[in-house]
Amino acid sequence: MDEVGPAERRVPFGIWVVAILVTLLWVLVLLDATGIRPSNSNTILADAVGTNRLLDWIAGGLAILGIFGAIALIRLKPIGFVLTVVLASIGLFNTLASEFQGKGDDLRLAIIVVAVLYLNQPAVRAIFGRPDDPDRTVPRGAEGE
Repeated sequence: MDEVGPAERRVPFGIWVVAILVTLLWVLVLLDATGIRPSNSNTILADAVGTNRLLDWIAGGLAILGIFGAIALIRLKPIGFVLTVVLASIGLFNTLASEFQGKGDDLRLAIIVVAVLYLNQPAVRAIFGRPDDPDRTVPRGAEGE
């Protein structure tokens, strides 16, 4: 009989959903950056920098990082958690700024918010080795005082 080791843990359904939705968002960004799909969304970043190839390269690089992060998320790697949360934070800032200009995408905003809220639940953080410590009342660096 084959035994399942600790490295072969079962991936929770919520992580699958977050990874698929985040991958979908990053694939759309990648298609926008390469010009395969004409972008209808005018974000504050695109308005500030202007539409140019450098912005497309940056967006394409972030999209590739986001897709790798989603794959690592499914494999329950801590780097997947970090990449997904950091890139979701960047996307959240960009989407919120665009919302305030009246040019935002409500679906994109909802997906990012749900992904960040789900990933920051204590049980999910513990899966990736980031347990919350509610008993820690001493700030970091102040233990020796």
